[in-house]
Amino acid sequence: MSTMNNRVSLIGYAAVDAEVRTFESGKTNAKFKLATHDRYKNSEGEWQDETQYHSLISWGKLAEYVGDQVRKGDAVVVSGKLVNSSYTDAQEIKRYRTEVVVDEIQTFKKASPVTA
Repeated sequence: MSTMNNRVSLIGYAAVDAEVRTFESGKTNAKFKLATHDRYKNSEGEWQDETQYHSLISWGKLAEYVGDQVRKGDAVVVSGKLVNSSYTDAQEIKRYRTEVVVDEIQTFKKASPVTA
């Protein structure tokens, strides 16, 4: 094996509107949560629904696009890489997080209700 790539693709719904930040350096990022759903039968044969929330971040021109286009409830297809990091919170507890650094995104807006 020559190399292994860190690549992830997700299809889900924006759980919140994207939050855009511009730093003093001029760099821009956009963060939002993506909800993915799974449905399975438990050991008793009953259907169970499970939702997972994923933290996403994008940078630069893509971040500007995300800030303009991603709204809560929109269907979203993303592709990027997983990045793990850690930090110490205000109570001096070490916390860990995993984010998807997005490099490709496609959005599908919520359909407006149609009335006759």
